[in-house]
Amino acid sequence: MSQPVLTANQNKMLVDGYEVFSQAFPAETTELNRFSYKHFGNPNLLETPATFTYENGRAVAMQWYQGVPISYGEDVIRAAMTADTAAVNEGRGFPFLRCFLEGNKKMKELGIPFRMGNPDAESFPVVTKLGDTVIENFNQVYITRDELGERAPFSSLGGAIGLRRPSPLERINRLSKRAKGLAFSESDACPFSDADYRRINEERLFSLSRGDTYYRWRIDGQPGKSFRYLVARKNGELAGFFVVWPREDGWTELMDWGLYLDEAGNKALFAALLSRCITWGSSFFASFLSESRDEMRYFRNVGINPYAPQGSPVIDHITIALLDEAFDKRVLDGSNWKIRKSDLDFSMNRL
Repeated sequence: MSQPVLTANQNKMLVDGYEVFSQAFPAETTELNRFSYKHFGNPNLLETPATFTYENGRAVAMQWYQGVPISYGEDVIRAAMTADTAAVNEGRGFPFLRCFLEGNKKMKELGIPFRMGNPDAESFPVVTKLGDTVIENFNQVYITRDELGERAPFSSLGGAIGLRRPSPLERINRLSKRAKGLAFSESDACPFSDADYRRINEERLFSLSRGDTYYRWRIDGQPGKSFRYLVARKNGELAGFFVVWPREDGWTELMDWGLYLDEAGNKALFAALLSRCITWGSSFFASFLSESRDEMRYFRNVGINPYAPQGSPVIDHITIALLDEAFDKRVLDGSNWKIRKSDLDFSMNRL
């Protein structure tokens, strides 16, 4: 196999005896045939930044990055995020971790900010062996520099040996414990006071008056729904709420929600509300409302099965997307949608 075509935006490094090439847009290399569409599910690798690892002139591993829009204040940038990894295994385990970590740093030098999941951690995918020759990731784990050591060994079952990744439910429950000083209540009747409605109305693009059937426009033509209201209060004032519909098919549908604390408090409160909903049934179904002035209201749906095996993309997506990404306040592309004007800008593209 030939070497990558070196361009002005490519760099060559030597890491642990391997030659490492990190490339910005576009990734020009004939080695893409080795790491083909079937391994990644992405036909657009030629438009993707990538890090290639070579041994004796032969590509043995690659990592490509997904561009995601991230907002820092008023500035919107395209940041690189680890999207997938493949490697020729040949019985040698997965020794390329440090190569890719160096590649991540090189991406920053190439002018593509690399988004770390934690300022004190390096981002790297959990990998699993597919067949005899290919390793590909299912989830993403954050390994701190102290935990990294010389070389973090990886198992063939999708996890780093000695670095157990908390399950999604563990992450939700752990985060929910940060919701301090809150009183939670559940009700089958609308519990909102005049003061609650005033706070809700301040955050919405449409008016909601006391006494109306909650989201009357949503349930017209669907009579007989019984909503459950989960409300959190702090010092007697509305801190947040979920309005859910326990469906006859066993799913619990989230009709709407509001959060009225600061960013850190909202994240913990959301987890606390979510953990309570998960305990109500075998499954939880989240419907999120678009409230853009320029678009019709519509719903996008995400399903969670809290009893799915650890690493299942179903529950993992809801955990990562709702608890990690929802509070990035990211600016959306035109094809995406918004939840509400002052809470979150939230993209479903990565689900």
